[in-house]
Amino acid sequence: MANSEWRIANRERAPLCYSLFAIRYSLLAIRYSLIPMSIRIRKLIGTVLLFVLAITWALLAMALAQSALTDVSYWTALIYYVIAGLGWVLPAMPLVKWMVKPDRPARSDRTD
Repeated sequence: MANSEWRIANRERAPLCYSLFAIRYSLLAIRYSLIPMSIRIRKLIGTVLLFVLAITWALLAMALAQSALTDVSYWTALIYYVIAGLGWVLPAMPLVKWMVKPDRPARSDRTD
């Protein structure tokens, strides 16, 4: 298969491939701080993500409780609700750590 035939055959997948690459690069850039963000922006993004995490976690915990915990004892339900109520903290800890990371000092291009 010639190079031009390969391009024609894969033309439909190209935009998806490029967009997935762009999303992956963006997430890696944010993760490794290649995109400079002030602490205010990180806190804003982190606060929104914490709200989304808490709401999603609560909805999933309630759905699981309604489907799986209908005929269980009081103590089993209590243990489930304690674990489910505190479970969102584990995924939130790295997010909070990222939010409060101090800003990098500004680089000076001058040499004294």
